[in-house]
Amino acid sequence: MHNTALVVNIDKSERDRLQHFLSRADYHVLPTGSGAEALALCRDYKGTIDLLVTDLDLPGSSAWELAESATALRPGIVILYLSASSLSSHTAALLFGTKSHVAQKDACSKANMLLDVTKALIHKTHERIQ
Repeated sequence: MHNTALVVNIDKSERDRLQHFLSRADYHVLPTGSGAEALALCRDYKGTIDLLVTDLDLPGSSAWELAESATALRPGIVILYLSASSLSSHTAALLFGTKSHVAQKDACSKANMLLDVTKALIHKTHERIQ
């Protein structure tokens, strides 16, 4: 079973990297560049959306408002806030490129741990809703 992640980031290259990263972790990814597009997907997408990954620095409505609206439309959705300014240099290096193999290996283990925690949250949320 694949979980579905809605990725919201105005920067297309960052959005593409997140999509690639999550796809390799067996997520079906719905990429979008704005909060308005994300809300339209929350409203109209026929399948389940398990995870919302949003940039904290969205123009227009805030990521917090987006998360609140998405939660109202999709009870049980897990919200993951990301910001390039808040990512550790190792995690940012994994997602956004690096030349250091050591940094990449360390970042990979941290990113995989984050994915494991996220999947556990999704699983726990599904159990609570059912």
